[in-house]
Amino acid sequence: MSAASVCDDYLTLDLADPSVRKVLDPRCSAAGVIRWGHADTDIAATGYDWRHVGRRLILTATIGGVATTQTICITTTRPHFGGVRLWFVCPVSGQRARVLLLAPEKRQ
Repeated sequence: MSAASVCDDYLTLDLADPSVRKVLDPRCSAAGVIRWGHADTDIAATGYDWRHVGRRLILTATIGGVATTQTICITTTRPHFGGVRLWFVCPVSGQRARVLLLAPEKRQ
C-alpha cells in the first residue's frame, strides 16, 4: 500500500478550498454542515460552528456511532502583499497548518 493511497482515505479541511474560506469569514460567525462525497453520494459530514470572535471552529460528528466534538483554533498571519491568511492550529501538534486531515474512524 502506497502513502498516496493511505492519504486518499483521509477526510480533509483545506483552507485553499474556496468553500472552506467562505465559511471561515473573519468578520462574521456561521454554522452549518460540511460534506465529503463522490458522485452525489455523501461519505461523511460534520456540523460546524464558526465563531469569528476567538477564532474557534467547533466540529461535531458521529463517528462509529459515537457523537464527537472537536474545537479547532484558527490563527492568522499578514502576508507582506496585504490581507490576512488563516491557518488551522493542529489539535495534535499545535503547529500552523493549511490542511487538517481526519483518518477514517478516528475521533481526533
